[in-house]
Amino acid sequence: MNWEAIGVLVEGAGVICVVISLLYLVVELRRNTAAQNDANFSFSIQLSRDFLCSLMAEPDLPLLWERGIADEELSEAERARFNIAMWAWSRSVQYMFYTASSGKFPRQEWEGYRESALKTYEGIGARKWWSAQKWRFSDAFTQFVDQHLEKTAT
Repeated sequence: MNWEAIGVLVEGAGVICVVISLLYLVVELRRNTAAQNDANFSFSIQLSRDFLCSLMAEPDLPLLWERGIADEELSEAERARFNIAMWAWSRSVQYMFYTASSGKFPRQEWEGYRESALKTYEGIGARKWWSAQKWRFSDAFTQFVDQHLEKTAT
């Protein structure tokens, strides 16, 4: 066998190795993406659970939450607690929105969370809160909530 034939065989083997490496990388990338989606979903569940646990931690907080969303009369202290609860809720929803928008959250899971989250902003008190506080959130998230509220206003 001459050196040219050996060179062609080595080049062919090199090409095969590169193709196998690329295929391996594609498989690992998909696995990593799936693992990251699962982790983001798990973290989102934890955020939701933490929020709900904070509501349940004090007997009056769930009713205060409902009253605030409905724009019922709140004392100054109750208004402050409602504001903090809305910020916590909205930050959690913004995290879920960001991960879903960047493709790092299982799409079918986001659908359910999205509807539940946006429903919260539909209450008169929640709309008022959002209108006054939305400047604290990202432009993309603000647009997301505002578009929903525009649709539901009519």
